Amino acid sequence: MSRRLSLTLVASLLCLLSCLCAPCAANGEALVSAAAVSASGIGARQCAALFGDAVARRTNAASRARNLDWVDEEPTGVTIAHAAEGWDEPAAIQLRGIRLVRTRAAGIAEVQLSPEAARAAGCVAGTYVVGMDSSLGLQARVLAVMRHGVLVERRGRLAFITAPGMEHPRWLLAWRMRATLQPPAPGSGGEEVMIGRSHYRRYSGGD
Repeated sequence: MSRRLSLTLVASLLCLLSCLCAPCAANGEALVSAAAVSASGIGARQCAALFGDAVARRTNAASRARNLDWVDEEPTGVTIAHAAEGWDEPAAIQLRGIRLVRTRAAGIAEVQLSPEAARAAGCVAGTYVVGMDSSLGLQARVLAVMRHGVLVERRGRLAFITAPGMEHPRWLLAWRMRATLQPPAPGSGGEEVMIGRSHYRRYSGGD
């Protein structure tokens, strides 16, 4: 094989790879790059309209850092330590067009995007990989990925998407008070506790 032919083949191969690796659009439908598709799913960035772009992730991260202190998942339940005024026990929800397939280690979740939702967003249907600070649709953001499922903030309230085969967990919320401590109101069921250097008022979601 001549040197010129070899260079031609290499150039053709590089051209093909560059086309596959760059996000393209044809006939109004978004094409996902081959590099973004792995055995576990499609990268969330390939459908920024639903799962958030870099700006949305920074916004979500800032909101999470401001309101959520930590989440502790144990066999007996999940504790959420937070400083948000309007948060209560997470409600079980399902998102239209986005279905939780499974959660994995390292805070990763796989979600299935339906063909209808994909077409409306200009994305492709399939399994996407999301994590903390990803968006889930237009009004939900991922706060934590756990064995039981995915904890999200939706319209300023806590919500939870239960993983297949798992039960909705028992919740215990600990609210970090931003101002001067005051004793809990009689009969409120609350209890002041100190965790580390922060003061929290501990309560169950139903109280």
